[in-house]
Amino acid sequence: GSRPNTEFLTKFHKSPLELDTSNHGVKVNSLLGTSAPRVYCAGDVCSIPYMITGQQNLIQHHKFSMQQGEIAAFNMLEKDIPFTFMPYYDTIQWGHRMMTVGLATYWDSVIINGSLEDMDFDAFFIRGGSIIAVTSCNRPKTAAVYYMAMRYNCLPTPEDVKEGTVTTDDVEEVTKKYANVRAERILHMTSPAHVG
Repeated sequence: GSRPNTEFLTKFHKSPLELDTSNHGVKVNSLLGTSAPRVYCAGDVCSIPYMITGQQNLIQHHKFSMQQGEIAAFNMLEKDIPFTFMPYYDTIQWGHRMMTVGLATYWDSVIINGSLEDMDFDAFFIRGGSIIAVTSCNRPKTAAVYYMAMRYNCLPTPEDVKEGTVTTDDVEEVTKKYANVRAERILHMTSPAHVG
């Protein structure tokens, strides 16, 4: 693994930055603001609260870092946009496409839909009565839909997933409504009348 070289940031005379003692990242809030006023952080040294659990995490992934940079820039312009992107990972191993959305460093239980033997499944990681991450094997639609459901905070309950009363198609329909509302908000905030 890697460890951020951030200790020097605690030595600023007027505004030392608070570090996350568990991972040595620069601790930020949901707007990517640091402990110092009007100072924002994004990228590999950014320890951000995971939207679902609130736990600070250091996620060193290039796409996640680029998304943080975008949101930090908006917030430097006082747009107050929370960082709602979810971590995701996508790989092909031995001919099987594996995708994980969300962050499951600790979990209470896992719900498996599909077949582990056939390498055709979704694994829903549960913590504190909520879905905190989903890993899909050869089911890319599930991962994509749950990425959006996590981002827009419209996840079904673990019970609904386990019993099959809510399908991936049902979740997709709900996320479309949330996506349209968010797109309208961002378009409004970035229009020429509201920028600058």
